[in-house]
Amino acid sequence: GTSRPEIPLFLGSSVMIVSLLFSSWHLTSDVDVYGLLPSVVPLALAVFAPLPPIYFLLLGLEVALLHPVALAYAPSRWALDPWTCGAISLALAALAASAARSHRSLWDALTRAREKALEATRLKSEFLANMSHEIRTPMTAILGFADELESSLPGSERDDPTRLALRTIQRNGEHLLSLINGILDLSKIEAGKLEVSRSRFSPLELAADVARLFGPKAREKKLRLE
Repeated sequence: GTSRPEIPLFLGSSVMIVSLLFSSWHLTSDVDVYGLLPSVVPLALAVFAPLPPIYFLLLGLEVALLHPVALAYAPSRWALDPWTCGAISLALAALAASAARSHRSLWDALTRAREKALEATRLKSEFLANMSHEIRTPMTAILGFADELESSLPGSERDDPTRLALRTIQRNGEHLLSLINGILDLSKIEAGKLEVSRSRFSPLELAADVARLFGPKAREKKLRLE
């Protein structure tokens, strides 16, 4: 039923039609409800079930053929003429088949659009992941050489301009790596594999890093940054 859901729907509708034709007379006595209600089943089914149109024609044919048998089984003076009921059943079944054809074409278009969207999302995620790895490689080299340069500087003055510049390179490189990790997190979000990690940090150090990052630009524009 999961691979071919139209089969159990079709069989269930057939059983419903047979039940209505052969058992509703017990509830309605002389009123011929079962002459009209089963004829509407294919049209009602076409509203929500994108079945192949041939199934609706088969259901209409089932009503047209079984209605005379049901009348012979349980005669009713208010019953519809078998030919009239058969014509109504086939007409409603043809209408249901036409509606089902339009429904299935819309369903197929939506399915194709969904598959294209999923494929585009998958390709985008692969591209972001590959791009992130390509950027990470040179950034790792930049950070490594910055560490070597800092360790090779003579003296240990913390206010040495060269040392401060190297530390700025390191901080911004690490910030760029965190952005790359964010791009990778986007791929994980779309794959449903993102895990939240909690870590301690210093708000004062964060504010100081921001001030050092934007300090040169602020001084160029003669702005005061505190």
